[in-house]
Amino acid sequence: MATRAEPFAAHPHVFVAPPGHPLLGRGHPPLQTLQGYKLIRREEGSGTRAALDHEFDAIRRQGYALDAEEFVDGLVCIAVPVRAPGERAVRCALALQAPAARVSLERLPAFLGRLNEAAVAVARTL
Repeated sequence: MATRAEPFAAHPHVFVAPPGHPLLGRGHPPLQTLQGYKLIRREEGSGTRAALDHEFDAIRRQGYALDAEEFVDGLVCIAVPVRAPGERAVRCALALQAPAARVSLERLPAFLGRLNEAAVAVARTL
């Protein structure tokens, strides 16, 4: 399968750290700098943590994630993980986005076969 990557928008990431954290004041460190640091989640019993844990569990179970116009109004999305051959960790994700007016959220899983094929092709390049 021939694949092509075309960046179409910048989506900067931010992180929040406590006073005195070693990465504070380092400007814009590359994402790899965060490896080795634990992700801090909300405390047990937090509604935010429970909602996020529930969503992550559902994504792991079904093997894909959906975006129902949460990120961009009018745009729906389905994404699958990309893992390097022989690895369990997710290296990146491959997503298909479409205007909600043309493709319903319920119809997106119909594209999973081709999307997973493309994810395997991308994984071979890692």
